Amino acid sequence: MEQPRKAVVVTGFGPFGEHTVNASWIAVQELEKLGLGDSVDLHVYEIPVEYKTVQRLIPALWEKHSPQVPLRLHLLHLPVPEPRPLRLRPRAPTGQAVQRRPAGQGTAGHHR
Repeated sequence: MEQPRKAVVVTGFGPFGEHTVNASWIAVQELEKLGLGDSVDLHVYEIPVEYKTVQRLIPALWEKHSPQVPLRLHLLHLPVPEPRPLRLRPRAPTGQAVQRRPAGQGTAGHHR
């Protein structure tokens, strides 16, 4: 009997400030190219750097895909502020969370 495929959702942030391309989105796109194996359904999304949108989108993505990861790891941030190896962390340090800018000043979410 074939094992069910596991859903994995990875998000990268969209443009913000003077950065027309967010390095975290580039990293997510590279992960998408590599894939996570035949037993994984990988879903990648570019999400705006806008607090209220993130608060709405992340639970919706969780409900849509039901990723099979421990709940405490349901949202991972890929910090890529400068050229260096990637690292995962479960949350941003205090004060470095998503910018609280008005809706409409970021790009709409993008899914592949």
